[in-house]
Amino acid sequence: MLVFAATYRPLAFSQSAIGVSFWSSFCLSHALEHLATSFSVCGMFSAKAHLLREEVQNIPVEDHQPGINVPACWPERGDVLFENVTARYNAMQTSTPALREVSLAVGAGEKLAIAGRTGSGKSSLLLALLRFLHYEGTIKIDGIDISTINHDTLRSRVITLTYDPLQLPDTIRKNLVPFDFQYSANGEACVDDDSLCRVLSDLGIWNPISRQGGLDAVLSATKLSRSELQLFGIARAIIQRMGRGGRLILMDEATSALDAATDNRVQAALTAAFPGCTFLIITHRQRTIRDAEKFLELQEGAVASFRDMRQIQDEDAHDTRVSYNQLAESAGGGPLNCNLPE
Repeated sequence: MLVFAATYRPLAFSQSAIGVSFWSSFCLSHALEHLATSFSVCGMFSAKAHLLREEVQNIPVEDHQPGINVPACWPERGDVLFENVTARYNAMQTSTPALREVSLAVGAGEKLAIAGRTGSGKSSLLLALLRFLHYEGTIKIDGIDISTINHDTLRSRVITLTYDPLQLPDTIRKNLVPFDFQYSANGEACVDDDSLCRVLSDLGIWNPISRQGGLDAVLSATKLSRSELQLFGIARAIIQRMGRGGRLILMDEATSALDAATDNRVQAALTAAFPGCTFLIITHRQRTIRDAEKFLELQEGAVASFRDMRQIQDEDAHDTRVSYNQLAESAGGGPLNCNLPE
């Protein structure tokens, strides 16, 4: 219309008016284009929000039964028993099992090294032990069937270290002592600030934390590296052991981001902090495999090999070399050689 008016009635409108009209039309079309784009984006996000709401509503809620009363010192020995355990990530019997008829026994104070390729069921084994999975069969800790124990009680009594430690949006102190064991029943401090600082110092992460404000600093503000966060998770586990006790420790690649020298220091700290404790360790490090009493290899959720490491150590030098190569390759660490870090 503006072109028609400017062409056929040139004297009716000034050049300035025509220019302003053209500019206004351009701005209006640009605004309408943005409006249409905004409506499209809003519709897309609305659909995603609807799907997310449906997913949240369909998440099953755990049935928190009271459970039996276990002793305050439980688990006192830390022995673990799996009997024909088949576990799934949902209750549907038609779903693919994450674990298939797993049976094994780990004695009190023993270290079990767990290996296998990605998706073989390593993490699922630990999740089943913490009752995060639906399972059939029997799992016992210290002779007590864990299906009879309240979820929260079970998980708070088992010390767990993972590849990516939990970070609460709170201070360093609260992240180190997230549970209620900082003070005993008579009000005496079980874990004081000096103890927290000493553990952090022993693991080599007190200096970067102290520069950001110490125990009162917010954990996220310290910007710890991946390896430092793993050391922080180990410090939390040591402090949990100091404050609450417990003799069962689960480790899922908890030192995978550490170099060999730091890992050696951590292993020494763990040995000193957890004497006589039972360890179930998912690892690819050759030293951890060699230091274990038992070795478990999983394939597609089933037990491919469950061996006493003393059987391997009793073999002759050549066969021992071959056996350790096989174990290291199963763990994803490659065959043993003098160039690989331990």
